[in-house]
Formats: sequence, C-alpha cells, structure tokens
Amino acid sequence: MKKTLFLLVMAVCSLAFTSCATSRSDGEEINWIEAQRYFFRNDAKHPDGLLVIRSQEQLDQNLGMATVMGKNGRPTEIDFSKQFAVAKVLPVTDHNTTVTPVKVVKTGDKSLRVVFHVKTDKASMGYTIQPMAMIILDKQYADWTIEEGKQ
Repeated sequence: MKKTLFLLVMAVCSLAFTSCATSRSDGEEINWIEAQRYFFRNDAKHPDGLLVIRSQEQLDQNLGMATVMGKNGRPTEIDFSKQFAVAKVLPVTDHNTTVTPVKVVKTGDKSLRVVFHVKTDKASMGYTIQPMAMIILDKQYADWTIEEGKQ
C-alpha cells in the first residue's frame, strides 16, 4: 500500500513539474498581424537578424510596397502611432523559399521571441527572389528586446 501511494505521489509530482516547465518555457503568446505586399529593397542594408521597424521612415528606407490590382491588392497599413513591425529577411536565392510567421511569445521581463518558419525547395528556379515575411505588433512592445526563436 505504501509503495503504491508513493508511486502515485511521484507520478503526480512529475506531471506537475513537467506542466510547469512547459508553460514557463513557452511563455504567453502575443497577438500579431501578418503584413502583406511588402518587399525588401535591393538598395537597403541586409539586417544581421530580425529587422525591427518602429517608424514610417525606417519602413520606407528598407521596404517597398508591392501593390497589385484587386480588392486585397494594397499593402497592409501600419499605424506607427499604435504599432510597429518585425521582418525576417533572407538573402537572395534562386530556390523557392517561403517565410511564414508562426508565433510571438513573451520570454521574460520586456522581451519577446518571434518565430518564423522557413521552407526552401531544393530545385533551382532559374531566377532569384529575396524571401521575407513581416508581422505587425502593438506599440506597447516596441521598446522590448526582440529575439528570433526556433520553431
């Protein structure tokens, strides 16, 4: 009886510790919007990591708008009085590559981890592209430390 009770207590404790560790490492997820119809300018300096854009001037220096015809042809509007943006820009490649935002998580006091998924095909396309994705976040996080996370 004592042995069974001991095993039961151990099982409950290990479940409790596992669930605490999981929630602590993931952190609280933050809401974001994916920005559409932007491209990285070929005359801009390629960022070493994530590109954090806090003003219209920074946006104009680094990105161009890829407007097309139709209902959803305009780039996603960013109101820099209430929002800021974070972009993942990859080097120019001749392989079909997609960058998809996955999540944004609080990782500590005034720090966020932004996770993007990158998928690259092995075959060459015969032309080059510069893959990128950008998300829009609430300005309350604009002065926080932003780091790139792994999926």
